Amino acid sequence: MNAPTTARNLQIDYSAYADTYRRDGVVIIQGALDEAQMKRVEGAFEARLANPGPHAERIFPDDRAVTLQTVGISADDPIIVPLLHHTALADIAQSLLGGVPLWYMQDQLWMKEGGNARRTCWHQDSSYFPANGLDSVVMWFCMDPVAKVNCLEVVRGSHKGPTYNGSLLDPADPTEPLYEGTDYPRLPDIEGNRSRWDIVSADMERGDVLVFNMNSLHGGAPTFPGQRRRTLSFRFFGPDYHFATRPRIRTDHPMAAARANQDSERLSVGYAGLSVGDPIGKSAFFKKVRDAGPGWKAAV
Repeated sequence: MNAPTTARNLQIDYSAYADTYRRDGVVIIQGALDEAQMKRVEGAFEARLANPGPHAERIFPDDRAVTLQTVGISADDPIIVPLLHHTALADIAQSLLGGVPLWYMQDQLWMKEGGNARRTCWHQDSSYFPANGLDSVVMWFCMDPVAKVNCLEVVRGSHKGPTYNGSLLDPADPTEPLYEGTDYPRLPDIEGNRSRWDIVSADMERGDVLVFNMNSLHGGAPTFPGQRRRTLSFRFFGPDYHFATRPRIRTDHPMAAARANQDSERLSVGYAGLSVGDPIGKSAFFKKVRDAGPGWKAAV
């Protein structure tokens, strides 16, 4: 289960990005996956698209454009196993976290095509997942080249906090808060005040990987008529990632009920039996995919 990958790109020292990742909460690694690895990734994308599973949903169903999201949450999934052990994805995540033991959390597929597929609202993944800590990695990469205007955007340094209230993803007001009775501050209007924020994005080629912390503010990645964007993202975590509670989802908004059902069904998977403060890796559900690297020492 913890065997090292046989597909590491030997031309890239992934650990060289670790300091930048800790400081900024985001890095873009050009050429991180070679063509052989990308063929594996693309095959997994098409397999997931053909078998989306119970957690698939169409985001923004009123749009003419199709924005499909599917979620896989098991490291034993036969679609995912080859990517964990025969591509550099887990190696990259482990290197950016300083060689820590590494667990797989979940993957997501994004398919946007047909008309104008709106940008994803600014948000932090950490607002939704019941966990806190420094050891988290989200990897975002596309099957085809993506222009900067269609790329995901990340606010540099935002992983250092604060953690904002979640977004209801309400097109009328993307900052509309998800939770009630909480001290979490409301999401700022980043899109309306872009010049005030240090936003990281770039033209990306096939094989480039955008990596960010789960507490980093991110959003964007729209598509336009005639475009088709095929994207996978992977989440990993290390030992400094601990179970935490999240506030109560509000009940006074029409979009809140659907969000509550989705969260209870999908995001709660794997956390049963954990107490606040427990390492998420203690759960039997999440599988360790890399043992600690040489020289890594646990905090005391």
